[in-house]
Amino acid sequence: MEASLERGTLASRDRRGFTLLELLVGVSLVAIVAGVSTPMLSRVRHQYVLDGVSRQIALDISKARMQAISQNRTVRMQLGSNSYLLEGSEDGSVFEPITNPVALPAGVELVVGDGGLPRFNRQGLAPNSTSISLSSPAGVKTIRTTALGRVTRS
Repeated sequence: MEASLERGTLASRDRRGFTLLELLVGVSLVAIVAGVSTPMLSRVRHQYVLDGVSRQIALDISKARMQAISQNRTVRMQLGSNSYLLEGSEDGSVFEPITNPVALPAGVELVVGDGGLPRFNRQGLAPNSTSISLSSPAGVKTIRTTALGRVTRS
C-alpha cells in the first residue's frame, strides 16, 4: 500500500505543463490587460511624436540662425504641404535649398502664426517675432522665435 502512495506522489511531482483551465485564465488576463492599455499607449505615442517634432523644428530654426551667422547670408524656413526645409540667399531675394525637405509625421499639422516663418539675416537677427503651432490628437505645441533669434517651445 505504501508503494502505491509513493508512486502516486512521484507521478504528481513529475507532472509538467498547465491544465486547460489555468491556460484559459492566464490568456484571459493577458487579453484584458492588453485591451485596457492599448488606447493609453496610443495616446502616449501621439504625445511623444508631437514632442519630438516640436523639438526637431525648434532645433532646425536654431540651426538656421547659426548658418545665417556662420555663412554670412540670409537663411529662412520654407514650408511645404507636409514638410519644411531651410533655404539660404546671398542677396536676400533669391533663395536656394540648404537642407533636404523634412517630412512631418502623419497626424501632425503645422500652422504658421501672424509673424510668418522664421527668417534670419547675416547677424542672426529676425525682422519680426514668429510663432508656429503644431497640433495632433495629443494636443498643441507652439514654437516661438524672437527678433533676437531666441527659440522657445511651449
